[in-house]
Amino acid sequence: MTATATAITPPAEAPLYRRAETRLAVIGKGKRIHYSANDHSLCGKAITRYTDTEEAVGLDYEHCGGCIRVAEERANSISLAGASQLMAALHDVVDTVEIVDAGRATAEAPAEDDPAKATEDGAPAADGDPAEWCGTHSRFNFLHRFTDDLHAVCNRRIRSLDCARKNGVLVGHESLRTRADIAGSEHADLYTFCPRCLAKAGSSAPAADAEPAEAPAIDTIPTATAEDAPGPEVDAPEAPAEDADDDTQENTDTLPATIRPGDLVEGVVASSHPRTIRVRVDREPWKINSRCTVLCDGRGIDAVYTHTLRLAADDAEVDGATPADVPVALAALSRIASTQTPATPATPADEPPTDTPAEAADDRQPECDSTPAPADQGTEPQPQDAAEDDDAPAFPADLIRLSINRRSGTFHLGAMTEHGPAIICGGYRSPSLAPIGDDTAHSMCPTCDRSLALYLLASSDLEPERRLSEGTKSSAIAHYVFPDEGQTYCGKAAGDSTPGKKARVCSKCDGHRAGLIAFRAATGDADAA
Repeated sequence: MTATATAITPPAEAPLYRRAETRLAVIGKGKRIHYSANDHSLCGKAITRYTDTEEAVGLDYEHCGGCIRVAEERANSISLAGASQLMAALHDVVDTVEIVDAGRATAEAPAEDDPAKATEDGAPAADGDPAEWCGTHSRFNFLHRFTDDLHAVCNRRIRSLDCARKNGVLVGHESLRTRADIAGSEHADLYTFCPRCLAKAGSSAPAADAEPAEAPAIDTIPTATAEDAPGPEVDAPEAPAEDADDDTQENTDTLPATIRPGDLVEGVVASSHPRTIRVRVDREPWKINSRCTVLCDGRGIDAVYTHTLRLAADDAEVDGATPADVPVALAALSRIASTQTPATPATPADEPPTDTPAEAADDRQPECDSTPAPADQGTEPQPQDAAEDDDAPAFPADLIRLSINRRSGTFHLGAMTEHGPAIICGGYRSPSLAPIGDDTAHSMCPTCDRSLALYLLASSDLEPERRLSEGTKSSAIAHYVFPDEGQTYCGKAAGDSTPGKKARVCSKCDGHRAGLIAFRAATGDADAA
């Protein structure tokens, strides 16, 4: 009688992107899958769109090697943090230290060289200055230090590396010998030194007694006057004429170097449309396409931080003022930030002051020089305040904002239960998810954004109606549709045809439905039970 060996099959390990608490993403039209934990990939690039697992497998694209290395380290630290409370606390401390060090290193990196270290044209570099820095006119606008084999010291793949070396000079880039030459170039205000090249090239590090760098100038954009601005004017008291002229004279002021990532700078700007401006830098300044939030009278405008604050292309109206008016306010904001004493526009004595949502939010920001709103004395609310309250984004009372990072990143909508956090998008419920405030620099999870509509509109029926999408054949996949709505769970237009009983259901619709069922079950919803 012979003994038969039985093979023991170990349990399947979760994919790397799930263990690292990231999502799959695609950059541009490239054929490579990246891992993302926020608006950027783990390799430091701005992502174009997210993709699901089935699509990534169907495309058969290769995975980014840089993202894989960072994801493995991230997954290892997350597994250690889950096994020990001490390691979890250490993991949070390391994240905080990295954010602080990154902001400090960027603030201390000089944009211009000390005149004492300037060298003559064509002369070799001295006093530890880099021998050669090269920039490119692409959207990255970094000055990298290159080696003899035409590779950047920071190991970044430069987009325009089709250059050649002729007579010891790189051709194909704007080759600059010293920092003094860089400061005198035409595009000096658009360049900044690569922080990774500065860190790896120890000899090129700035001296300890070097003066701090000046922040880049705010980009000047043609502004719209009160006659050109479409929409109704703001019902706010007009500021004195001399104050309006002072704020619109110069647009070349610079933001002070004391502003750090995550700081909130606030001031009241007197212009053609008096309004309160609040700016929060929610990413590292050297990250291109970092999102900044500009709140104009409580309404949000997205701006792009590309070494200068440039307004995004958007024609939406903001309290009667177009986005083209905001750069005027940003130019005046530099003086407000430098003094930290915002100037309040004059209010007529016969009119009681009205509080805007931006001023009401000042009570939660102790660092801003603002006066608390007076107590309600029984006066009737103004129509403008009621309109602003209706337009302000509001979530259901039973949903809170949850995120791993307390300062920035991606937040989910969900609730805290006795078994841990639960989110409505049905994604990976990390034990590190914790409630965050409403005034942080987070961006909403796109899946939660779609699931929120389902949470508010979908009925409690666990078997919704199935229909084909508009313009498809009878053999196409089925979609779940809203009751009394002509739209599917995944956002497509629903048709009138009914699929067969064996028709396959859309994976996105099924994922939204499964996420809502799991959330209702976790929160103890009676209908889901």
